[in-house]
Amino acid sequence: GEVVISFILLLYLCGYLLQEVQEMFYEQGDYWRDIWNYPELGSYVALTVVIILQLIQEPAKNPSSITDSKLYLMWSYSYSLSCGRALLTLLAVLRLLYYMRLRRSTGPLVVAIAKMTKDIFNFIFLYLCYSLVLLRF
Repeated sequence: GEVVISFILLLYLCGYLLQEVQEMFYEQGDYWRDIWNYPELGSYVALTVVIILQLIQEPAKNPSSITDSKLYLMWSYSYSLSCGRALLTLLAVLRLLYYMRLRRSTGPLVVAIAKMTKDIFNFIFLYLCYSLVLLRF
């Protein structure tokens, strides 16, 4: 049951991915200028990877032949699935912000959040560069 649903969802996602690729070719360089295309494309790719990891992990759940290597693979797949689900949650919130900017009451808040996020990423980049320079000497 679960595998069939995953395959159906995977086919559904392939349709969305093809639509995004078609949009990339249609808009060419303008596609990458719109900041909202990144979370949309990222969520489709991340969800596809999570579903593929679930399909790979499904046969490894057979308890009769669990060895250390299978146990490690099961742990690494479940860890990857957890990270993928966390990334999907973040991307879903970003996609929700896209629709929230259309409302008069939440639009300015979304702009403020976008500017703060840009400042935070600049700070993180500078902090990492500074930390790497300090670790070298």
